[in-house]
Amino acid sequence: MMLVGADVMYRLLKISKYEDMELATLNRMTREFLTGTFNVFEFMTDLGLTNMHQIGQMYSDALDTLTTKDEYVELTGAMMTYVIRMHRWIHFIFPWNLGVAFPHRKPAEVLAFSKVVAAA
Repeated sequence: MMLVGADVMYRLLKISKYEDMELATLNRMTREFLTGTFNVFEFMTDLGLTNMHQIGQMYSDALDTLTTKDEYVELTGAMMTYVIRMHRWIHFIFPWNLGVAFPHRKPAEVLAFSKVVAAA
């Protein structure tokens, strides 16, 4: 999340400000970085953020509707904000303290459990 939002999307927004950067080139670069050779939205879905592939596809589809670089900045800025907020949620709001309720077991403990179950 951090790589996509705070790094890639920020850089795309930065280069969108270049006078000689055409919208078509910007869209092509955006797709290449986010969905082309490696679809980061699919990957985030695989990691458990279930709607990210759909949201990424909506973003990619919306790139086709843009007519100006200002629209690109608005769309990409909104997407960057969303991704950064999701990143923030993962670090600050997600209940990481639940991990205490699910401790890892050592192989010896698992074997001891299986012996108790087999004896019952």
